[in-house]
Amino acid sequence: MAYEQKEKEACLECGGELYRSRKGQKFCCESCKNRFHNRRVSSSRNFRLKTIHALEKNYMVLDSVLRDGEESIDLMLARTLGYDEKLMTSCIRMRGFMLCSCFDITFIQGPTKLRSITRAEKR
Repeated sequence: MAYEQKEKEACLECGGELYRSRKGQKFCCESCKNRFHNRRVSSSRNFRLKTIHALEKNYMVLDSVLRDGEESIDLMLARTLGYDEKLMTSCIRMRGFMLCSCFDITFIQGPTKLRSITRAEKR
């Protein structure tokens, strides 16, 4: 007498045997399900948090320039203060220069200097 042998299905998180309570079950328990989904979204969450942190650092560097009464800063000095020229909230190429902004602060980013740093008017 031949019979079909069912393959034992394993939990996607821990690899343990599934005790089916319903069709399509993928996890052996609620905690495995939560760990699986938390790990899956953690890399994108970490990327977003790192980006937001870098934008805040850029904002703090630009804000300190404005508080010091200056309108420009050497790019190398800005980098030593934690500025990352690859991250800003917007950037537009205009006639050979880059008009950028970090939240409400706008500036022109050149190859060696950030200049014309100004804060947008509050409405």
